[in-house]
Amino acid sequence: QKRYPVCWRIQLRQGTRVLAEGNTIDLSASGIQVVSDLPLRIGQRIEVDVMTSPRSFFRATALVIRESFRTRTHYAYGMRFIAISDLDRQILRAGLDSLVNRGRKTLLISFQDWPESVGRPESGGREEPPWG
Repeated sequence: QKRYPVCWRIQLRQGTRVLAEGNTIDLSASGIQVVSDLPLRIGQRIEVDVMTSPRSFFRATALVIRESFRTRTHYAYGMRFIAISDLDRQILRAGLDSLVNRGRKTLLISFQDWPESVGRPESGGREEPPWG
């Protein structure tokens, strides 16, 4: 599957607990490469929230399939999506479509840097956004 280089904010979670924040390196319809300060294990399952725009995110359960690189403070992993709802898959596809339509420019959207006037991302039908 085609991979798209993009720098979107992510949260790595176990249930309701946020373990770390980070960024995507690239993503496709079937998986994602991320970088964060959280060490993971090959074969580990983890929930990933990916912010595709200032008002939208998708959530998926992913399986860590490889370590891409590591520095003294950060780790990069390739992950395959193993569970994603129909709604979240639609949000993922819309995000990928936006990359194609924008010529695949790298985008950075930060959880912390939004002006309050813009408001927080919509939860996509979930009870609450992951950043509370």
